[in-house]
Amino acid sequence: MRFTDFDYILIGMKARPLFGLPIPLLTLLLFMACSREITSEIWLGLYLQGKKIGYQHIMVNRHDGGYLLREDDLWRVAMYGSEKRLMSNSIEKTDADLNLKEFEFKLRTQDQAVEARGWVWQDTLFVELSDGNGRRRISYPLGGKPLLTSLIAHAMFLTGKVKTGEFIVFDPSTFSLKEGKVEALGTERIEHRGRSLKCETYMLEVAASRSKIWVHDRKIIREEAPMGIVAVEEPETLAVKGFEELVDLLSFYSIKVDTPLSEDVHYIKLELQNIPTSNLDLEFGPQRVVEQGDTWAIVEYSAQGFADSLPNPNEFLKSTPFVQVDAPEIQEVASKIVQGLDDDSAKAFAILSWVFNELEKRPSVTLPSAVDVLKERYGDCNEHAVLFAALARASGIPTEILVGLVYQNGAYYYHAWNAVYVHGKWFFVDPIFFEFPAKATHLLLKRGGIDRQADIVPVVGRLKIKVLEAK
Repeated sequence: MRFTDFDYILIGMKARPLFGLPIPLLTLLLFMACSREITSEIWLGLYLQGKKIGYQHIMVNRHDGGYLLREDDLWRVAMYGSEKRLMSNSIEKTDADLNLKEFEFKLRTQDQAVEARGWVWQDTLFVELSDGNGRRRISYPLGGKPLLTSLIAHAMFLTGKVKTGEFIVFDPSTFSLKEGKVEALGTERIEHRGRSLKCETYMLEVAASRSKIWVHDRKIIREEAPMGIVAVEEPETLAVKGFEELVDLLSFYSIKVDTPLSEDVHYIKLELQNIPTSNLDLEFGPQRVVEQGDTWAIVEYSAQGFADSLPNPNEFLKSTPFVQVDAPEIQEVASKIVQGLDDDSAKAFAILSWVFNELEKRPSVTLPSAVDVLKERYGDCNEHAVLFAALARASGIPTEILVGLVYQNGAYYYHAWNAVYVHGKWFFVDPIFFEFPAKATHLLLKRGGIDRQADIVPVVGRLKIKVLEAK
């Protein structure tokens, strides 16, 4: 069975009015599935250093003065030696200028099924998210800016409505609005499946991630995306095959260093090379920037931390769509963990201990939310960090989620952990490794939830690390 044969059409789901605006998306999906006239479609194989890691299938239909767009993706990779599959499906309705009107999104892995649908109403994007533990609604003010389809890269070429300049899109993989732009670069001749083709080339930038695109006959035939991923136009029979050797992403993106580090290191100074530093959070809590340029930085980390003020503690106590501090089950568990404790440091340690002991350590591919993790009781570093953040915030401890790298066995691996503000300092803590405070082998790149963590994508596959000092 091909991926696109999966039943993603929501048969049986009743269209219902929301804020007085009918959402007849079921009708549109059935139209897409049954229509014989496909304006255009394309299949692409996804590769990492020549090895197949997935494929995409994009279709465009004309409808109701605008367009219906559909994208089906399949990713097959390895994590810690185990195969992981990620399947996603997006169906979007736009006007004639590719401005988003409605969308339906599904994400499925062995670990999670997430569904979302959204609609634009009076300069606001409303999104309803369902992840197996009920539904929650999120609103995103657009500020008068046009919101284009998230499939803009393919849509503008398949429809012939090429848009250069700036725009915003909704990224369903991080549930956030992203600024983007398209820049025409000129023409270039490349070899493609045995033919020499003269192509138009473009640079697509969304947030800080940049992709170079080659277009021939109104179709993207090659895209060089961040993280070293390359998409190549292929016939369907070729796109869906070729997964003989799975790529282990954690090992592939690990960064080896020449200087071995001991487990008990408490101070470290690193030189970071070949990265865009302007969009990273290299200075926070116990990590400080010593020197910095546009593409390099020298940072130091002291496990003991530095005295730091906290002008806006509410920023680190609030509930978010994925860190549901106000959820009754989060509040109940947090209250039980810290019962009888008065000191914030003791509370944070008790929560760290509870999360470490209660969660099974298992590699997973999810969009983690604290309520989900509390229910399922397993996960990797992301799930541990999200649940710890919710429980600590619910206990009145300012807490942040961090993403970056951690050193193990001669290399740095991408990782997530936390920071807590106690006794006038930010301390890094690591709930999956039971470290309080976290060892100096941690390197922070970005702080914040899933919407912020995507900003490290331009770093992955490019970053080089040199150990300057360790003690």
